[in-house]
Amino acid sequence: MVTSTSSSSNPPNHPRCQEGTLACQEYIEKLASALMEYGAPTHKLEEAIEMSSQCLGIQLETLYIPGCMLISFGAPHIHTKAVKPAGSFLLFDLGKLKEVHDLNKEVMHNCIDIEEATANLDAIMSRPLRYSKWWMVLFAGCASATVGPFAFEARFVDIPILFLLGITLGLNKFHFCENILFRNIFEIWTTCYITWLSRAFSSLAGGNLFCFSSLVQAPIALILPGYPLLASLLELQSKSILAGAVRMIFALVSSLLLGFGMTIGAALWGFNDDNTSVAMSCQQPILPMKSHGFLLNWFAETGFAAFFTLWLCLLCQAHWKQIPMMIVMSLISHTVSFFCDLKFPSSVPIGTTVGAFILGSCGNLYSRFGYDIATAAIVPGLLVRLPAQLAAMSSLLVGLDSTDQITNVTTYENGTSTTYITINDGNESNNLVFNVGYSMIQVAIGVAFGLMLSNCLINSFSWRRRGGVFSF
Repeated sequence: MVTSTSSSSNPPNHPRCQEGTLACQEYIEKLASALMEYGAPTHKLEEAIEMSSQCLGIQLETLYIPGCMLISFGAPHIHTKAVKPAGSFLLFDLGKLKEVHDLNKEVMHNCIDIEEATANLDAIMSRPLRYSKWWMVLFAGCASATVGPFAFEARFVDIPILFLLGITLGLNKFHFCENILFRNIFEIWTTCYITWLSRAFSSLAGGNLFCFSSLVQAPIALILPGYPLLASLLELQSKSILAGAVRMIFALVSSLLLGFGMTIGAALWGFNDDNTSVAMSCQQPILPMKSHGFLLNWFAETGFAAFFTLWLCLLCQAHWKQIPMMIVMSLISHTVSFFCDLKFPSSVPIGTTVGAFILGSCGNLYSRFGYDIATAAIVPGLLVRLPAQLAAMSSLLVGLDSTDQITNVTTYENGTSTTYITINDGNESNNLVFNVGYSMIQVAIGVAFGLMLSNCLINSFSWRRRGGVFSF
């Protein structure tokens, strides 16, 4: 088992913590819970807690595992606490994360009393969401409608259907998942019915009205476990073996569940309609092909990418003051990846790595000048890169074409009809289940290396050290 290093053996002399050690320990516990709940970089959590404890003069050791942090406080009150977040359905709350960071910075610089800081932290954690769950459902629909043309070749006629599918996904995610029983089947159920509905819509008018590939990929891209997989790779590269291994298993299992649900949903419609087919690409998409003018394509993609980033920022509960710079950094990363993909069309990881490096560098530089924490500025851009790179690799569609091999076939013998099932190649029908996870690992490795490289180069300098533990 890998444990973190303890805090300094000679902590600074803080009378406020010598007289009120329990108050300081309570603040540390709530700080750890808030950071885990609002989306602080998981591979920097131990460092953040130990740096705060050093400034307060508290001796402690920490061990982070996904969903929980063990904190062992030293003398004079030796005890161990297991700190868990509140269990919010959100992966990020970037607005509150910024507030917690600013509050903790005041505590570390001895600008506020511990009792007042704890009360302010309680106020932040008890405050309701900036955008309610019903707004989140609307944002999910808008995100699904904008990521379709941006990453999955959707057409104008597909956008209303994408919006409706995104709305249903948002209802499942933000309302129905409050039921613990439904939460256990969320991934398979959601991908199954979205794929089933996508094949149903794409079968209308002889299959010439709606595009199956965009309808099935755009909504599902919003629930891909790309960030948990990225976090696990960052933890492993940071030598947090226990946390990284546990989170990677979770992310891979989640991706396998999504792939399994897509396969089942596509096959179920094949039983109802043996004339339907799975189109791997869309005819006459909104965005022009790169071969028809890369500048026009870049301009059109940038517009949809900006709107997609906006909806992701709102889904992450970002403050309105944070959103403009988030969009700018996301577009910078997208532009770099776009031209890298033009230069190296057969090597998607190059564009992924370079785009992540530029995004991480911009976020760290932005944080160094004290405008915002790097995590909040970088996260929306990271969430934009995942569906774009998976679309370039066509990973969500590989294997779906093999579901056409699972069909209802009717033959006639002596005037009597006989219906039976044919499966030409069982191995091909299982491709999707494993390809989704494998492709996500490829993308996440490139993003993780780019972020680590940017953090190493930018934060290695001694000038204007600000918020280093809140960067990737």
